[in-house]
Amino acid sequence: MVIRQQDKITSESVIENVLATDIEGDKPDHSRRVRFVARLTSLLGVVLFFLLAVEGISVPFVGELLTWHVVIGVILIPVMTAKIVVTSYRFALYYARSLDFEKAGPPWMPLRVVGPLLVVSTVGLMVSGVALMIVGPHSSSVNLWILVHRAAFIAWFVFTAIHVASYLRRASTVSWKDFRNLSVGDSLMSADSWYRFIIVVVTVGIGIGLATKFGQLTAPWVAYFAPFVSGKG
Repeated sequence: MVIRQQDKITSESVIENVLATDIEGDKPDHSRRVRFVARLTSLLGVVLFFLLAVEGISVPFVGELLTWHVVIGVILIPVMTAKIVVTSYRFALYYARSLDFEKAGPPWMPLRVVGPLLVVSTVGLMVSGVALMIVGPHSSSVNLWILVHRAAFIAWFVFTAIHVASYLRRASTVSWKDFRNLSVGDSLMSADSWYRFIIVVVTVGIGIGLATKFGQLTAPWVAYFAPFVSGKG
C-alpha cells in the first residue's frame, strides 16, 4: 500500500489536524453534494458532542442519574445513526470512484483507520444499551450485556477521543458558518443550510420521541439501584 506524504503520522501532521478550521469536501470548487455532506457531517458531530458531554456527566453516577443516562442515550441513537449513514455515504462514493468525492479527497489516513472502528464500537454501545433496557436487571443474560456494554464503551471512548480531537474545532467552525448562512442573500446557499438544520432537528426529535417510549423501561433498573443509592445496598 502506498502511503501519501500527507498521510504520514508526524507531530506536525497531528497538530495540523487538531488545529485545522476547514474540513475535507468543503471547498468552493467542490460539488454541491460534497459540500452538503461535509457540512451535515460537521453539524451532526457538533450536536453529538454536546449530547455526549451531557451523557458523560451521568456515567460516574449512573445509579442516581439512570433515567437521565437512558433518556440522553436514546436521543443519541438516531443522531449517531444519521452520522454513520452520512459518513458511510461519503465513504461508499469515494471508493466507488465518484469524481466529485474523489476530487474532495479522503480524510487523513489515521482517521480513515479510526473511522470504521468508531462505527463498530458505536453500534456495539447502542445495541448493548438497548438490550440492557429490554432484558432488565434480573435477566440471565444481563451480565453478558453489561460486559459487552462496558467493553464497547471503553473502545468507543478511545476512538471518539481521537475523532473529537481531530474534528471538534473544524466542525464547530464550519457549523457556525452554516448557521450564519441561514439568513444570507444567496438563496441556494441558505436553502442548503436550512435543509441541514431541519435534518438535524428532525433527527433529534425522533430521539426525543423514542426516549419517551423507553422511559418506562427504566423502572426495573431504578428499583434495582434504589438500595445502592440510598446506602442500604
